[in-house]
Amino acid sequence: ASTSASWEKPIAIALWVWLTGAVIALLLSIARCVVFLSRLKGTACPIDPGLETVLKQLVSRLGIKRQVKLMVSSLPVGPAVIGFRRPTILLPEMLFRDRTPEEWEPLLAHELLHVRRGDLAIACWQTVSQACWWFHPLVRWANACLTRQTELCCDEEVLSELQIPPAKYARCLLDVLEEKQLLRSVPAFPGVRPLSVTASRLEKIMKCEHGCRRSPWWCWGIFLIL
Repeated sequence: ASTSASWEKPIAIALWVWLTGAVIALLLSIARCVVFLSRLKGTACPIDPGLETVLKQLVSRLGIKRQVKLMVSSLPVGPAVIGFRRPTILLPEMLFRDRTPEEWEPLLAHELLHVRRGDLAIACWQTVSQACWWFHPLVRWANACLTRQTELCCDEEVLSELQIPPAKYARCLLDVLEEKQLLRSVPAFPGVRPLSVTASRLEKIMKCEHGCRRSPWWCWGIFLIL
């Protein structure tokens, strides 16, 4: 009895430390999102009709059932997908200077594929898991790996769905990379993060001649059984 009693206090302290850290980490993530969304209000810019036309064509072409909204902001943030009830593709105005809407078709397709894949929900679960396991470095590493693989999956699906040359898509990402000193990532939302456009990612894109196809149902069945 004395032995079990001696363990009760350290366990209680450890639980309180974990709970306090998890709550603080989760509140910080929520606060970052709230601050970002509040800064986003009133920054919407006029949208080029050609850009909206390209978006509608891609929505139909990619078979996306949900209604997707487009927002061009004067803030140097994105590109990213935000919004739960109605997904919104957020694009920074600076990316469209001296460029036509057709040049950004691969970028729009990339963001739409995030919507089709449900990556926004996965990103939220990543935030929650990282808050719960705030003390574990492997969880942060796993989340970083998952984010990179999500971007690579979208890259391959863009090449497969649009049947465009890899060099054209890589050029589009390089245009985002050129603005990386000014563009900022959107907290807890998926999208083309400027700092994630690395040489390794571009090399993998160039090796994908025709992209990839979506996994057939039997692959998912085997995965669930395993």
